[in-house]
Amino acid sequence: LATLPAVVPAGVANVTGRADAYEGDPVKFHVVLNHLPRDMLIVTPSVSGASAHAPFRPSSLVFTPEGRATGELEVDGLSAGASLVSFELSGADAQHFALRLGPGPGPAAAPGARATTNLTVRMLETFALRPAALRSLYERESATYAVELSRLPAEEVTLTPFCPNASFSPAHLTFTAAGPRELNFTLFAAAPGTAEVRFYVSGENALYFAAPD
Repeated sequence: LATLPAVVPAGVANVTGRADAYEGDPVKFHVVLNHLPRDMLIVTPSVSGASAHAPFRPSSLVFTPEGRATGELEVDGLSAGASLVSFELSGADAQHFALRLGPGPGPAAAPGARATTNLTVRMLETFALRPAALRSLYERESATYAVELSRLPAEEVTLTPFCPNASFSPAHLTFTAAGPRELNFTLFAAAPGTAEVRFYVSGENALYFAAPD
C-alpha cells in the first residue's frame, strides 16, 4: 500500500506585543507559529505614522522546517504619537499561514494577508515645580515648593533634590500609583553662595520620568 503524505493543518503566526510605550522605549513583538512551515515562511514588520523612521531588529524573521517555531522582533527610536505596526508574510508557505495579533484564540487574518495593530507612544512624564523658578534666599531662610507629577506612576518613583549649600525637608519625594500627584518640599539655605539645585529621579520606572530642569 502506498503511504499518503501527512496532511498539515493550516498555519497560524501569532504575534503579541505592547500597545503603548514611552518615547525612546524599545518595544518587542513575539511571534509563535502553531507548527513549522513545510518550506519557508518569512514574517516582515514595518511601522508607519509618528515612528515611520524606527528600525526593526531583525528586519524580518525566517522560519524553516529545521528551525524554531518562535522568534522576536524589536523596534526602538520611537517618536511620540500614534503609529501603525504592520506584519506581512512571504515565502513559499505564506499562502498556507495566517497572522493573528494578540493573545488568545481570537480570529486570524486571511491566509497570506497583512495584519496591523495600533501603537501609541507617549512623551516622558514630567515634574512641574511651583514656583517655577527657585528664588534667592538669605542665609538660614527657607522656602516651600510644590512638585506636581504629570501622571501617577505604575510603580514608585522618587524625586531627590540636591544642592551643596542647602538642605531639604523631606529629603526626597516619593510618588505612588495611589497618589497624590502633588507633594511639597522645603528648601533651607544653609550657607551663602551660588549653587544649582539639581533633581534626581529613581525607582522602577525612573526612565519614563524627566527630572525638572
